[in-house]
Amino acid sequence: MVVSGVAVSTLRSLPSCFPLRQKQANEKASAISLPKLVDFDWRVDVKTSSDAVARMSVPTCILNLQMEGNLEGRDSQTEWQSVNVELSKETLDTMLDGLSKIREQLASVARR
Repeated sequence: MVVSGVAVSTLRSLPSCFPLRQKQANEKASAISLPKLVDFDWRVDVKTSSDAVARMSVPTCILNLQMEGNLEGRDSQTEWQSVNVELSKETLDTMLDGLSKIREQLASVARR
């Protein structure tokens, strides 16, 4: 029997090939993983400068992220890397707003 130009026997065999493709996709996804945040630390530094015209004192946040994973895309064992990020107050506020939105979305999905 033919349905829309495709043999019924072909249609019946399709579901059996999907688990194999899903397994192959899962294996590829596990081989390529993003770095994971393991730990972080922070401190506040104050940048100062002075001249005859004005004095300046600007606080900045130094964020140290400890990352774990295949960081350079190589087929090797797990690597560790420390990443330092300097954030102004404005940039930190923007980042915290974004993280708050992510938290709300994750909580929304978890409630479903």
